[in-house]
Amino acid sequence: MSSRPRIFTAALLLGALLLLPACDTVDLGNGETVLLTRQVTFDFDFQQSGAQDARRVTSSNSIDLTGQLEGFLKSEILSATVTEVALRRDQPVGRDLSSLMSGVEVELTASGASAVTVARATTLPASNQASLTTTSAAVTAQTRADRFGAALTFTDLAAPPGGVYGFTLTVTLRIEVEGV
Repeated sequence: MSSRPRIFTAALLLGALLLLPACDTVDLGNGETVLLTRQVTFDFDFQQSGAQDARRVTSSNSIDLTGQLEGFLKSEILSATVTEVALRRDQPVGRDLSSLMSGVEVELTASGASAVTVARATTLPASNQASLTTTSAAVTAQTRADRFGAALTFTDLAAPPGGVYGFTLTVTLRIEVEGV
């Protein structure tokens, strides 16, 4: 056997090993489904002049999952849930999360679908980022939408110097799509 077929076979095997960790196949007895794990990021930039008991802010960007579904269609999404949520403070510099607020709630939003609470924290660490406690809520309707966004509801939001806030929210999704 020449070395070219071996190299080609080895390259195919290596390529398959690199692609497979991004998705799992599950046989439910009536066909296979594919599980995808995807991370999406939302940005929040806003101004506030004084302290507020509660403040709801929507993300400045929205997400279209079409390019992240590995060739699957949004209509083939069977279910989607949030597995992890992380909040990072970008502005004001030098202020930790616990000094800015006493709690936060995260919702995913989409046109034509009800907002769904996917995570919350009632205490925040003395650092610029935190992992939030996720709920087991389904976000299938949001992920199937043309685009979906996020909203943060802050509890006891303090007024920073200059009144400018910036946060980044990273959401990890577990998406089950209809397989072949």
